[in-house]
Amino acid sequence: MKKSKLTQALICLATAMLLAGCAGKTEEAGFADKMKKVEEKVIEESVIKESVTEENKSPKKEEPVKEKSAKDEKKPSPVPMYCISLPGDVECETIHVIDADGSYAGLSKELEAINDDIVKSAYDTGTDDTVHNICVRRADDKVFSFVHEYREPNGESDHVEMRGYSFLIDSGKKLELSDVIDDEGAFYRILSDELYKNVTEVMMIMSGEFDIDVDEFDAESAVSECISDDRYGWVLDPQGVTFWFENVNALVGHASATVLFSTDKEGKIFNREYAGNAPDEWIMRIPESYSSETYFDCEDDGTIDSIFWYPDADYLDGEYLESGLGVKYNGRYFESSEICPADEMPWSHYRVYLMHKDNQTVLVKHHYEEVESIWDSFSLTNDFVESVDRVYAYPEYENYTQLESGWLVPTDMTAIRVYSDHGGDEMTEYPDEILTVATDGRMKVSELPGTDGKSSE
Repeated sequence: MKKSKLTQALICLATAMLLAGCAGKTEEAGFADKMKKVEEKVIEESVIKESVTEENKSPKKEEPVKEKSAKDEKKPSPVPMYCISLPGDVECETIHVIDADGSYAGLSKELEAINDDIVKSAYDTGTDDTVHNICVRRADDKVFSFVHEYREPNGESDHVEMRGYSFLIDSGKKLELSDVIDDEGAFYRILSDELYKNVTEVMMIMSGEFDIDVDEFDAESAVSECISDDRYGWVLDPQGVTFWFENVNALVGHASATVLFSTDKEGKIFNREYAGNAPDEWIMRIPESYSSETYFDCEDDGTIDSIFWYPDADYLDGEYLESGLGVKYNGRYFESSEICPADEMPWSHYRVYLMHKDNQTVLVKHHYEEVESIWDSFSLTNDFVESVDRVYAYPEYENYTQLESGWLVPTDMTAIRVYSDHGGDEMTEYPDEILTVATDGRMKVSELPGTDGKSSE
């Protein structure tokens, strides 16, 4: 996990794939209290907005009451707010839907059951180096999906398991692959082709040290065996379906592949209820580099782009520390010295996101540097990664000591809930500021509309 050079990153990508262990219940009373305050504030803000709307309405003549059709009754669902919590007595992340009025009781029940499993697993197998991350992939008015990333250091490589979960938000129904895929034969053929490309690329990197016949890799058999042995995970993404596989072959222990909705030219592979209604705007958290690359369509042009990131290393008084950020994008490595340099300070709690809107994608990283909470943005253009902007702001419900119970999951590039001044005290009020990320990567922190918070732009 401590890689600073390009060669180390290559070795990490090629070897961080050789095994696989997953998933757990206890949460601070403080977290429940904070969630109650969040829910109360959500209701309060909703009432304020409705009140303002009513006051601004022009008087209308009364019209005859029309009978509502089934179509009228089927209104779009709002996008819920989600929170990732950090149980204080165990190293892991858990995921929650903020359900102010019980509208998402089914989804909440499903998530809490998953959380129980994650916490239990963290208690049973957890060490200071073990990672249990929640990476939200899709959060719109129809679908909520995320990946539980379990990673345990294992010598020069990591033991990795990725388990995906996809739900309908209204009912809480967990989606099966058969709900999403209409033609599984065609889907698995494309998936196998994508896996072949990704795995053989890694094998070729390793061929400098080993005598490897790349053509011997049978991707279709690998997919079939991994699924049969439950050595896989999948998730419904904004732009397609992603699979992760464990112990792919004797050399590659972990790999992933994505089938984009755009490959379904005739509309026969995917269920259009999910593929056809995929959101044009989305935010997706990227797992760490050791969990393989993330595949997406950067400019909505029908081609697959790939990216992974890794914390770089720096040394202070002979002591190793993680600092800076390196990225591999579409086969090119961009070391931290080029895009996000280390600065002789320890960085912690990295979170990296892809943010997509209007056929453009921005890479955004958040990390802590002692008491500072820092966001950096990067453009992804013509296969290059370039630094664009930096702002200082705390994700809502995290304070400078990082003892808060959790933070709101960012789901909207124009309204990421933050606060820019912690004031040295634990936050107890709902923050009144938002971080906005533009499609060119520019960022600003400003007052939340409809509140009396101070602008920090």
